[in-house]
Amino acid sequence: MTAHEEDYDSPEGERRWADAKLRIVQHHLRAQNVRAAGPFEPVWVLAPYVCLWKADADTPGQTLWVIGGDLPTDYRLSAVDEIPRDAMRAFASLWHAASLCMLKGTPHPHVTFGDPHNPHQQIELGDLLKRRAKLLREFADDPSYW
Repeated sequence: MTAHEEDYDSPEGERRWADAKLRIVQHHLRAQNVRAAGPFEPVWVLAPYVCLWKADADTPGQTLWVIGGDLPTDYRLSAVDEIPRDAMRAFASLWHAASLCMLKGTPHPHVTFGDPHNPHQQIELGDLLKRRAKLLREFADDPSYW
């Protein structure tokens, strides 16, 4: 294994990858003025593609879910009793809806990806987002991943 390769199949390799992605996620959250009340826990990792983290939100009774990896970094708040598969399904649904808006050239009412004033970029990102949403839905629906 070279210095640029990583053993993602080992628990240590997955942990190192998730920790590196968490630093990127935390930077994104700070830029969005989103704060967690507790530490982030990786609850689902498929290195080097996607990681789902959860943390207590600073809003009582809420959980902060964050997703990152080889896809957009995104976050959402939900009820504390939501399970990771449901959180992933929620990201998939939101991204699918946002991608359809982007492909039509209309803004989504709750989320923005990229520059909403750049129609070419919106179509390109909308297509990518639609494919990532489909992949997340497949992961969430396949019990072998859980």
